Amino acid sequence: TLRFLKPDEITVDKADGTVREAATNDVVVTAWEKMSKSKYNGVDPQDICRQYGADVARLLVLFKAPPSHELEWDEADLLGQSRWLLRIWGLVVEHNHALAAAATTSQQGRYSQTGDEEALALRVAVHTAIKKVTEALHETQSFNVAIAELMKLSNRLGGLARLHGSKDFADALHALVVMLAPLAPHNASELFAALQVDQPTLTNADVHDQPWPTHDDAVLASAQIQVVVQIRGKTRETLVVPADADAATLEALALQQPNVAKHMEGHTIRKVIFVPSKKPGQHSLLNFVI
Repeated sequence: TLRFLKPDEITVDKADGTVREAATNDVVVTAWEKMSKSKYNGVDPQDICRQYGADVARLLVLFKAPPSHELEWDEADLLGQSRWLLRIWGLVVEHNHALAAAATTSQQGRYSQTGDEEALALRVAVHTAIKKVTEALHETQSFNVAIAELMKLSNRLGGLARLHGSKDFADALHALVVMLAPLAPHNASELFAALQVDQPTLTNADVHDQPWPTHDDAVLASAQIQVVVQIRGKTRETLVVPADADAATLEALALQQPNVAKHMEGHTIRKVIFVPSKKPGQHSLLNFVI
């Protein structure tokens, strides 16, 4: 009939997602349209806040697209943001449990061993996140980039259960929660309060009064990896490069090395295979197929 239907005039098949008109059971044509009262496709933010909370709604809007771009609203994406906040809560709870378990030992509030590769990698990840989130928020207002960097940091923390209860883990959580504050202020405030169990000087402090974390260039400079360069499976060179160097940069740098250039002479590159390191301390691999 070429008319817009109200939400209560349609049904959605849970099995295949088919949309039908409730009165006639006819299949309805669906399309992405700009929200409009006349099209009955508006979203009441109060309903979203009641079901998911204001922080989740805010995160979805900021993460889905830059402010200057249109975004396709999909309530299914709200679950992703909600789960992310729950994972951060899980990190704080697990860290506090580790502190409680170590309360009667000399390990409470301990720093990880200086040479601990996982702890060193965590410090690099924290300072990298601080640098990128600060640039995204203060310089380019790229809120989606800032949230993505915080997600990377929380994912890194999620794989470091061995460091629960350590000072390194506490410092990382503190930085994560402080940087989360302008994006999800309500959750950040409660998370910060939960973290105060190991920091008596911050009792009754508000996360929104905390100084913004600053990155340490010396820590970032230490973030280097080894890249083994192979030609037809034989090692010809080893590069030491910044940990965030991409495959294209590594390829160009490798081809500038005299020993690599010598073995490439007269050959055509058929394929370049880059295998990044999966664990701290492991080398990456760059293989030229000729």
